[in-house]
Amino acid sequence: MKNEIFNFENLESLDSYLCKFIKKEINSAISYKGFSSIALSGGMTPLSLYSKLGKSNIDWSKVHLSLVDERCVKQNSNLSNENNIIQSFSISRENFRSFSSFEVSYKNSRPYLLNNKIKNPTPFDFILLGMGLDGHFASIFPNTKELNNLLDLSFDEQISISKTNDSIPYRVTLTLRSILESKKVLLMIQGEDKVDFLSETIRREFSEIQRPIKKLLDQTKVPIYIFQTSN
Repeated sequence: MKNEIFNFENLESLDSYLCKFIKKEINSAISYKGFSSIALSGGMTPLSLYSKLGKSNIDWSKVHLSLVDERCVKQNSNLSNENNIIQSFSISRENFRSFSSFEVSYKNSRPYLLNNKIKNPTPFDFILLGMGLDGHFASIFPNTKELNNLLDLSFDEQISISKTNDSIPYRVTLTLRSILESKKVLLMIQGEDKVDFLSETIRREFSEIQRPIKKLLDQTKVPIYIFQTSN
């Protein structure tokens, strides 16, 4: 299955196009089945997109919103994906039919999941992902102990704890198995370095241990739409 790539001059034009694309996907799902179920990623890149979406003509009370991943930080932290997504939408989480966060507890300062199943309806109409310059997506990082399970399509957990390579040691993430149970994957890329990295990853052979994104790009189960800008 060939990945579709859409190129844009800058982030503003990418946001505008992707906002219309997402609006159409959500409204089509609502018209067809009465609701839409989606999963969104955190990080800085999509926040301006979420701001546009929050102002769009979408009945958010008919949308089930799930997180793709979350840092194990306090809910009101400025590093929390949940907190940043809601603030960017500029609407309350109560505006959504449901906003599904991850249920995490702690034992000896280590997080563990109270539930490793997705609570909102699946399959998702789409999942929005980003990518790091180390080749990670969601919170599936290269060269980590959990990587094989997170990329294993027979792994029985839809959600799992991930050990990261950065200053926040633990995150919660959807596994590749659960990501590929969605109807579409939207991949949002900003910056010349990331665009070049992604292009190289598509063209050349890399181990998924080095670049986890490679396994996502090479799969043939779900269509991937890549929206990218070098600026």
